Amino acid sequence: MALVLAHEVYHAILRTPEHIAHGIAKTSLTPSDLFGGPIGFAPDQMKRIEEALASAADSHNRLTVQGNRPVVVLANLTANPQ
Repeated sequence: MALVLAHEVYHAILRTPEHIAHGIAKTSLTPSDLFGGPIGFAPDQMKRIEEALASAADSHNRLTVQGNRPVVVLANLTANPQ
């Protein structure tokens, strides 16, 4: 289920209906994709995802990539009394 969600998040982050020939962003995920070995994004896809997330980030959050996964790092989770 996580791979299907990652596929849809890919579309949402990049705001594109496009698919790639292989990996999470391909048109259809087969049972082998879902239950076989590791599957991920190609390096060029990760670069596009990283750029899209970075442009959407506000000043309170930092976006980074660890391995082949985009990660949001929350800078401050405490209330800001004013």
